This record gives sequence, C-alpha cells and structure tokens, in this order.
Amino acid sequence: MGNDASTLKSSFESRMVLKSLDTVLLRQGSDCLFTYTTIAESATLTDDDVSDVPLLAQELLLGKTDIRVTVAGDKIFAVRILAHGRGIEGDWRVTAKDRLTFEDFDLTPPVKLACRKLVSDLGLSFAAIDLVEMPYGTVFIEINPTGEWAWLSTPQRAIDVAIADWLSSPKHAEAGR
Repeated sequence: MGNDASTLKSSFESRMVLKSLDTVLLRQGSDCLFTYTTIAESATLTDDDVSDVPLLAQELLLGKTDIRVTVAGDKIFAVRILAHGRGIEGDWRVTAKDRLTFEDFDLTPPVKLACRKLVSDLGLSFAAIDLVEMPYGTVFIEINPTGEWAWLSTPQRAIDVAIADWLSSPKHAEAGR
C-alpha cells in the first residue's frame, strides 16, 4: 500500500494490479465515474500517476477466475464470475453485463472454513470476500464488511432472505438491545 512510484517499481518487476484504497467517485458533468482495478506496468509509473491517492498494489494473477463469497450470518454463498465460460483478465466489472455469468460454486471445506473463521475473527456477521481460483489453488484477495450483494441474489441464491433471516432472528434481536 502506498503512493510512491519508486517503491511500487522496486516491489513489482513488471505488471501489477493497482486499485484505490477506498472507492473513488468522480463527476464529469452529469456523469458519475468510478475507478476500477487497473493493470499497470511498473516501469512506466511516475509519481504524477500515483501520488494523489493511496493505492493497493498486488501481484497480477494471470489465468484467474474470480469468486465472490458472501457470508450472511451462518450462510455462505459462493459465485464464480465468468465471461463466455472463462475467467476474466483484470477487473471483471468493466466487462459488459450481457457477457457475464454468475454461477454457483462449491468452495472446498478448508476454504469455506477459512471464510467463516475470517468473518468471525473480525467480529462480523456479514462480509463479501473476493477470492480467485488459480491452477494451483484458491487465493484470497480482500474482504469487505459492506460489500455489494444484491446483484447476486436470486430466488435460488437467496442472499437477501439470508440477511433478513439473520437480522430478524430473536437471538440477534436480543443481542442488539
């Protein structure tokens, strides 16, 4: 994490993934613009490129398939994000929505346990966890305690119902008093 080009260059030999530490929304006239994860060449970075905001820099993972895990109380929903049946290089959010498919995905028991433990250890009841599936295994990217979920909720993948059930359960209502 940082915003110093020389540090980023020395930490990554070639291509890397850059994302803002927090959501950046920009306005251009009546449009609201959003920043996405960017693939960058470390050799081309300058302080002018990166000094304005704190950035997260990560290793570029090629051949990945994105997995969004939503934890709501004791329920876990995992979804693989694909375009034309394959993983997407870079940030899948810039892919046209009509090209995307979201398919239910069975996490391995150790990964499912790790997701539960992470959410519990952080004292959370809800979280969105981003993982990527690689040929050599599953890689943790990040956890967001306020992550988006509505775009994944369907009658068959009832994330909305799981959240409502957890919020309305007598056990949790008593804890909130």
